[in-house]
Amino acid sequence: MGGSVTKPNIPAKMEHQHGRVVSEEDLVKALMPIYYTKDPISPAEQEKVVKSWKIIASGQAAEFYRLKKADPDHVTGQTPMEFFGFSLVRRFIEVHPVVQHMFNKNVVKQGTLFFRMIAFTIAALDDESKFDSQFVQLAKTHNRMGIRAVE
Repeated sequence: MGGSVTKPNIPAKMEHQHGRVVSEEDLVKALMPIYYTKDPISPAEQEKVVKSWKIIASGQAAEFYRLKKADPDHVTGQTPMEFFGFSLVRRFIEVHPVVQHMFNKNVVKQGTLFFRMIAFTIAALDDESKFDSQFVQLAKTHNRMGIRAVE
């Protein structure tokens, strides 16, 4: 597994059509979603993520069971994992409606794939090379399917 990452050939600074110099950082800020950050996750944030994820993955998410009991017809999934995956896909489509056609077949299955990827990401937080190589592979897989990061 692994392989080298090819960085796009983007000059550090580019001339804008109106003569203004635009840096790569400016382009990233303009193209990425507002919630994007390049700040590293803090140890306290990482601890919260790991703790929350263990609750969901172990099936012990009390809030899911409370919601399921209160309104079983409107809570998708039988487990916190299924509910989380479905909710994640639904929210992803709300934020990026252009991708809805990619999720028409089996939203629960796609949610499960999201769930597995998040589980891997959390497990790899302390191993940057493993994290990077897995995401390079994920990007290549999506690129082969015609899915690109740029909206």
